[in-house]
Amino acid sequence: MTYARTPAEIQREQLDKLLDDPTKPVHIPDAPKKKEMAPAREMFAHVQGSSAGAGSGEFHVYKQSRRREYDRIQLMEEEKQEEARAADFAQRQKEREEAAEAKTSKNRQRRNKRKLGKADAKTKEANKDEDAEFKKRRIVGGDLAGGGEESSKDDSAAKDTGVGMTGKESDEHADTNIKTGASDDLEKQPEQLIVDSLGDDSPKLWPAWKRWSLTVFAGVIAIASAFASAATTGIAEDIIAEFHFTSDIEATLCLSLYMLGYVLGPIWGPASEAFGRKYTLVGCLWALTLFNIADAVAHTPEALYFCRFFAGFFGGCMIIVVGPCIGDMFTARDKQLALAIYACCPYLGPSMAPIVSGFIHDSGVDWRWTFWVISIFSGSCAIAAMLILPETYEPVLLVRKAKRLRKMHGDSRYVAPKELHAKGFKDVATTIFTKPFIMLAKEPMLAALSFYSSFVYGVQYLLFEAFNFVYSGEKDGHDMSNGVRGLTFLPLSIGSAIAAVVTALFFNRRYIKRLDKTGEKPPPEIRLEGACLGGIFGIVFFFWFGWTSYPWISPWSPIVASTLWGAAQCMVYLAQVSYINDCYTISAASALSGLVMCRSVFGAVFPLFANKMYGSIGPRWACTILGIVQVILAIVPWVLIYKGPAFRARSKFGQ
Repeated sequence: MTYARTPAEIQREQLDKLLDDPTKPVHIPDAPKKKEMAPAREMFAHVQGSSAGAGSGEFHVYKQSRRREYDRIQLMEEEKQEEARAADFAQRQKEREEAAEAKTSKNRQRRNKRKLGKADAKTKEANKDEDAEFKKRRIVGGDLAGGGEESSKDDSAAKDTGVGMTGKESDEHADTNIKTGASDDLEKQPEQLIVDSLGDDSPKLWPAWKRWSLTVFAGVIAIASAFASAATTGIAEDIIAEFHFTSDIEATLCLSLYMLGYVLGPIWGPASEAFGRKYTLVGCLWALTLFNIADAVAHTPEALYFCRFFAGFFGGCMIIVVGPCIGDMFTARDKQLALAIYACCPYLGPSMAPIVSGFIHDSGVDWRWTFWVISIFSGSCAIAAMLILPETYEPVLLVRKAKRLRKMHGDSRYVAPKELHAKGFKDVATTIFTKPFIMLAKEPMLAALSFYSSFVYGVQYLLFEAFNFVYSGEKDGHDMSNGVRGLTFLPLSIGSAIAAVVTALFFNRRYIKRLDKTGEKPPPEIRLEGACLGGIFGIVFFFWFGWTSYPWISPWSPIVASTLWGAAQCMVYLAQVSYINDCYTISAASALSGLVMCRSVFGAVFPLFANKMYGSIGPRWACTILGIVQVILAIVPWVLIYKGPAFRARSKFGQ
C-alpha cells in the first residue's frame, strides 16, 4: 500500500539525491507556506460548533463590534471629505468677498480723494480775499503758534475718531480698532469647551435594526401626508352634490389647494434644524390631524378650502423633513438604499388614497368619513412618533449634550457649535425665501432638473383626472365604479416599489463599487443613471397608455402601462435628489427647497386643466402631447452626465 507524500517528504528525498550525485540537476520545490487562520477563527478556535463557533453568541458579538468599528471609520472618512469640501467652498467664498472688498475700498479711496480735492479748492478760494496778516501763520517747533497744545489735542482727537484722514488711513485705523476690540473681548471671555462629538451615541452608529426600523416608520409618516393629498379624488361627486358646485374645477380645488400648501413647505427644513426633527414632525402631524378633523365637519366650501390649504401646509413638513431625518442615520455608503425606500412614499400615498375614498363612495357611507380615516391615520402616526421616534439631528443632540454636561459639572464653559453660530431671524428668512430663487435663476443645472421633476410630479396628480376619464362610464370609458377605478392606481405603487428595489440592488451597488475602487466619492453624475432609464420608461408609458385607452381594448393594457410610469417617477425623483445632494453639498437644502416649491406648483396646477384637456382632444392626443414633452425633458440627465463637470466648474454653489 502506498501513501501520498507530503511536500516536505518530497523535498527531503530530492536533497538526498543531490547529496548522492551533486552533478545531477534536481528540482527542489519551495517550502510549503504555513496556513494562517482568519482572525475570527483564531479568536474562537476553542468554541464548539461548525465554522469555528459561527452559531455562537460570542461570534455574533464580534461581528457586530467589527461592523460598528467599520461604520465609525466610514463616518470619520466622510466627515473629513465633507470638511475638505466645506473648506474649499469657504475659501472660494472668502476670495470672492476679499475681491469685492478690495474693489469697494479702492472706490472709497477715489471718492475720498475727490472730496479732499474739492475741499482744498474751496478753502483756497475763501482765503484769497482775507487780509494777508491773518493768513500768515508762524510755525514754532512743529506746532501752530499760539495754539500748539490745542492743535495737538485736536489732532489726537481726530486720530481717535478717524476724522480728517484719507480713505486708506481711515480704513486702516478702523481695522486696527476692530482687531483691538475683538482681541480685548476674547481676553475677557472664559475659555470655552466645544462639545463637537457624540461618540457612540451618533445616529449613524446606532444598531442597524434600529436605523432601518426608524426608516420604515419615517416612510409611513410621509405616506400619511401624501395619502391626504389625493383623498378627495374618489369622493369628488359627493362634494359637488353637497356644496352644489357647478363645475368639476371647484371640486378639484380641494386637491390643488392642498398641493399649494406644499409650496410653503421649505420653511419646515430650517424649523427642524432649529427645534429638532422630532418636535417639528410631531407638531405638524398633530396640526395635520386637527385640520383634517375640521374638513370632516366643514359645512361651507370656504371652510373646506381653508382647512385643505393649511392641511397641505403642515403636511408638507413630512415630505420635507423625513428625507433629512433618514439621511441623519446613514453614511453615504448606505444612504442611497435608505432614500430608495423613502422615495416610494410620496407616490405610494396618492396611489392608495383613491382606493379608500372610492370604496367609501361605493359603500354609501358619508363622504366625510374619508377625512375621519385620514385623521385616524395621521393621529396614530403622531402618537407613535411621540413614543418611538428619537431625535436624529446631530447639532441639536450636541446642544442637549452640552446642556447635560453644564448641569452635571456645574461648568458653563461647555458649548455646542450650534450655540456659537446661531443665526438670526433675518438670516434664516433670507435663506428660506430668497436663496432658493437665486439658485434657480443662476444654476442652469438646477433649473433644468427642477422643471423636469416638476413635470413628472404634476403628471402624477394629472393622472387622477385622466384615470377618471378613461376608466369611468363618461364619454365611452370603461364604466368602472369609483372603488374599482381606485384599484387602477395600484400599478403606480407597484412600479414605484420595483424602481426602489432596482435602484438599491443595481445603481446603489454600482456606486459602492466605484467608491471602494477609487477610495474617493464618485462624481455626482453617476447618480443620474437611474433618471436616464426612468425617462425611457416615461416615454413608453404615455404612448402605450394613450393609444390603448379605447373602450374596445381591454383595460388591462393601460393598467399594465401604468406600472412603467410608477417606476419612471420614482427613478427620476430619487436620482435627482441624490445628484443635488452630491453636487450642492453646502447649499443642498436651499436647492431642494427650490425643487420642492416648483414641484408643488405643478402639482397644484396640472389637475385644474386635466379634465378639459382630456375632454376636448381625447386621451390619445392628450397623452401624445405629454409624451412629446417627456421626450424633450428626458434628454436633461443625459446632457448633465456628459456636460455636468463643465457646468459644475462654472457654478457658484456647486462642488
